[in-house]
Amino acid sequence: MLLNRNPRLRLKVTRAIRALEKDIRRLNATLARFEAMEKEYEEKAKKAAVAGRESMVKALANSIATIREHIKVVMFMKMCFESICARLKMIFELGNVMSDITPLRNIVKLVGPVVAKFMPQLEQSIALVSETLDVLVDEMEGISSAVTPVELESEEAAKILEAINLSVGREAERALPELDLDLEEPVHHREKLRNRGEIP
Repeated sequence: MLLNRNPRLRLKVTRAIRALEKDIRRLNATLARFEAMEKEYEEKAKKAAVAGRESMVKALANSIATIREHIKVVMFMKMCFESICARLKMIFELGNVMSDITPLRNIVKLVGPVVAKFMPQLEQSIALVSETLDVLVDEMEGISSAVTPVELESEEAAKILEAINLSVGREAERALPELDLDLEEPVHHREKLRNRGEIP
């Protein structure tokens, strides 16, 4: 397995997982605070409505709407972080790198701008995950190119390969010196001179 053969890479994946787990706990705490705030404002809005304070009710309603939007954003980030963390753990335990890399990168690209805008204090974890994925891809590409033979996947690909090989062959022939011509030309010239009596 790739990670077992590369302690440095294994450590990098471990650090990314730990950072994500820490941020998930932070997101859970943030979510709990927003939810508690939402309930508190709802109670205040009810009391204000009973007291006939319409302006206060409207202000609290606006605040509740804002809080709920923030809750959606935090929930989205939490789900993304949990998904990234789970996939990294699968890579760590099973070593199934290639099947998990693309979905991971897609999630990171999706959540990165949201984190930067709403919770920039979590950007370091996203950067660490991105760096870890880059290293994983580099390691896998190195192994694949060194060990795994590339197979043609279709008849069309086979035709393209054949055409390329023929083209390369022609280019190679054109690049070779035409030895036969170079050797025969002086002989023909000498025969002409001999026929003219210019040489014995």
